Amino acid sequence: MTSAALAVLQLDTRFPRLPGDIASPDTYLLPVRLQTIAGADVDAVVTHTPQAFDLTAFEQAVEAASEPLLTTSCGFMIYFQDRLSRLSRAPFVSSALTALPSLRARYADEEILIVTFDAATLTSPAYAACLDGFSGPVAGLAESSHLYQTIKQDHDQMDAGRARAELAQLFSQQLACQPQIKAVLLECTNLSPYKVVFRADFDGELVDALTLLERQSPGLVKPEFLI
Repeated sequence: MTSAALAVLQLDTRFPRLPGDIASPDTYLLPVRLQTIAGADVDAVVTHTPQAFDLTAFEQAVEAASEPLLTTSCGFMIYFQDRLSRLSRAPFVSSALTALPSLRARYADEEILIVTFDAATLTSPAYAACLDGFSGPVAGLAESSHLYQTIKQDHDQMDAGRARAELAQLFSQQLACQPQIKAVLLECTNLSPYKVVFRADFDGELVDALTLLERQSPGLVKPEFLI
């Protein structure tokens, strides 16, 4: 049996994982192991009170993992980066937000745009330490949008074309209002299949969780998802 190059600790969800999503095997050139963490649904993890989440199953999964690289399927797991990384024998990447300090070393905050599933939650006091005083723009999906509702309600079907069109509109509006943007960080791993949408209007630095995993393990991610 071929050993996996990556373990993805995945939220307990059923919504579609398109190629390019961190939890889709079709995203990678190398074998990956997907492990669903029972009870870790979107509402349990994407919350203004992450300290109330029972992390036991994640901790056990991290301690038991034998892969050379570990990650999660939700950027809001940044809240637990330090706690889980201390338990891991291998590099652990909880979220694309772990790249924020590096981006801030090269760009002013107002030149960095974070695109997230839920802006109100990410900018709540619970995540202040994770963002470390970041004062740049944070754009979230509209609660009425198709992609937001698909994830939030955990629908088992999705109209990818509709999601793509909504994201194109969101991003176009953000760049029109903030033409100074030089770097975009995609917090939400479910945005990665749509990177071509962001690239259509933007030639600056584009960072997501796949970017970070590829840096840790060159040759892991298919090139079409690293644009």
